[in-house]
Amino acid sequence: MDTFTKADDFIAALTGFRQMVQSVELLQQFYDEAGAALLYDCHTASPAGVIRTAEFFTLTGD
Repeated sequence: MDTFTKADDFIAALTGFRQMVQSVELLQQFYDEAGAALLYDCHTASPAGVIRTAEFFTLTGD
């Protein structure tokens, strides 16, 4: 797992990952008044194959 301290380094790594992704399949989505969670599979053209990924979002304010 990578760690980034500079935004430019993160963007460069994300750009490289995006070039490997062939498709994204949304598996589950959960929503409530406080936020959301998404679970999906990234199908890649790499030895890793399918990479399961989750994202969590928190809503604050108006």
